Amino acid sequence: MPLSPSKNPYTDRLSPKIKSPNINSPIRNSKIIPKSPMQSPTILASPLHKVQIRKDIPESPFIYLQVENIPADFYQFPLDLSPTNIIGMTSGLQPFLFSLDSKQSLKCFYKIHNCRSLKFNSDGNQLIIGTANGKISIGDIENNKFLYTLNISRCFINAVDECKGLISTANSDGTFSLIDSRDSQKIILKKIDEVSSVRTKFNPSGNQICTTAENPGVKIWDIRNLNTPFCEYNEGKSLVRALDWNYENQNLMAVGGGLNDRKIRIFDINNGKTINSADIGSQVCNIFWNCKYNELLVTHGFSSCAISLWSVSNMKNISSINVFHDRVIYAAISHDKSMVALASPKDPLMVWKLFPNSESKTNISSNYIR
Repeated sequence: MPLSPSKNPYTDRLSPKIKSPNINSPIRNSKIIPKSPMQSPTILASPLHKVQIRKDIPESPFIYLQVENIPADFYQFPLDLSPTNIIGMTSGLQPFLFSLDSKQSLKCFYKIHNCRSLKFNSDGNQLIIGTANGKISIGDIENNKFLYTLNISRCFINAVDECKGLISTANSDGTFSLIDSRDSQKIILKKIDEVSSVRTKFNPSGNQICTTAENPGVKIWDIRNLNTPFCEYNEGKSLVRALDWNYENQNLMAVGGGLNDRKIRIFDINNGKTINSADIGSQVCNIFWNCKYNELLVTHGFSSCAISLWSVSNMKNISSINVFHDRVIYAAISHDKSMVALASPKDPLMVWKLFPNSESKTNISSNYIR
């Protein structure tokens, strides 16, 4: 259940009347930004394909939040959206939490410096924070207290993921880690590259994990056997930050390449073969798979700095939205895949309802790929 003021004494209602905001707070004015200061969003045609715009694509974000000091680090993952519709964002200082349901900020007890990555657990009641000094801290959101802190390595924790009690981190020394939250004393470190690890992401079942590093390529690991990768996919020409599993058919994965690649690809993890691909003409920062719509949501870096929707069946662009002044580096999608939170260094944090609630949409099979 989402946190509410009646049940959670730690919520703090946003008030536009605050005249002297805390300068250390990542929320500058502690209020939702009205839509008027922003340029009206425009839906642009792709230079590659004729656009067929869905009628349910909104013309503006659901909400704007002014967040100070949004980083501009391609290797960092400081944003997440919980199953209870709480946004978590860290910009190097104390993280902030904001409930989309109650439109309230939540007081955050976390006094952690050098915050670098952030992730909610599967239930949405805990927050996992990775730091620039090799530690992760786990906190209880509703009870407003720390649970424990772990020393993972002596490097940056670039990314954190969690699935069913298992925590994984991607570390700048070329390792990734696995931690069982039920036995936090047992930490498995696996060396995967000589350069920085960039991303780690569990499949929905939690029995496989995908990792990426500065070197091009994607590795899939079976967590029951970490001796050798289950699959290695090396079709790209640059590091991979953007990746997502097909949550209905976990044999399929979507990935997006950086500046030297500029492509999105779908591949089969059982044989490492590319099923479909498209040249999107720009750096890919994030990718999300919506099986109900049979679409991919992509956020772009240089040089388009936009977000776009792509049909999985023919890998053609459905629409592109360009309201950003910098790379859309950070993104997180809601549990029901209907909303996405987007953070760009020169813009407010925006939440878009790009897909209506999946319950009202006909289920399109994820196998519809040709």
